[in-house]
Amino acid sequence: MKINRINSIGYINKVYKNNNDQPDKKKARPSGGKAQDRIELSDLSKEIRSHIDNMETTGPDKERIERIKSSIIDGSYELSSEQLADLILERINEQNDSE
Repeated sequence: MKINRINSIGYINKVYKNNNDQPDKKKARPSGGKAQDRIELSDLSKEIRSHIDNMETTGPDKERIERIKSSIIDGSYELSSEQLADLILERINEQNDSE
C-alpha cells in the first residue's frame, strides 16, 4: 500500500500565512480601553452566599456556638450518647420528610 506524502512544509506555511492574515481578535478592543475580566455568579451560588451572610449575622446561633465552645474548652460540656442518637435520628427523619 502506497501513501502519498503531502508537502508538509508547504501546508504548514499555508496555514501559518492564513492565520497571520486574519485580524487578531484578542488585540482589537472595541472600547479602546483596557481589557477587563468579568465574573458572573449563578443563581445557586448567590443563594448560598445569601444563606452564609444570614448565618453570620444571626445572633442566637453565634451565642449558642460560643457557649458550647467555651463549655468544651473548660470541660463542662456533657452530651449523652442517647441524646446524640436521638438528635441524629430526628435530623434523618426531617430530611426524609422533606423529600
